Amino acid sequence: MSSRVKASNFAASFIKIGEWQRASKNEGDLMAKCYFLKKKLVWEFLQGRLKYKIEIQWSDISGIKAVMEKNQPGILQIELNRPPTFHEEIDPQPRKQAIWKLAKDFTGRQASIFRMHYLTFPHKYLDKHYENLLLCEPRFFELSKQSFPTLKNPFFHSNSCGNP
Repeated sequence: MSSRVKASNFAASFIKIGEWQRASKNEGDLMAKCYFLKKKLVWEFLQGRLKYKIEIQWSDISGIKAVMEKNQPGILQIELNRPPTFHEEIDPQPRKQAIWKLAKDFTGRQASIFRMHYLTFPHKYLDKHYENLLLCEPRFFELSKQSFPTLKNPFFHSNSCGNP
């Protein structure tokens, strides 16, 4: 199934990881992308002239939950077992595909510390994309039926007191 599904891009309204957060000011400046063939999720945002993105491999997702209620924003929460990777656009050109380079964590290290990613979407934007994700990745369908979050510790690495 996943080989027949194109990548999907859909506008997000808000993202929060630990204390780091970003709200969309204009449609398209905060995007969620699902690459079915590459098996990864991407959070991409525009800051000034440059785009930045957070890439999450599907294999690094340990929990997933969505809330889609009538006349309410869609909510997507994911829990990771490994930190994502970070990328920034180099030499942006109008109407040309972005060229990316690996970057340091631009979230104030929040995405390198905290497992949970919380996103909101305008009403109905998330619905079909989440359904496709669950159809194309049976493991996500199983994860979506489990309690969330799956781990008690919200951090990737912690000392014996639970502090990151």
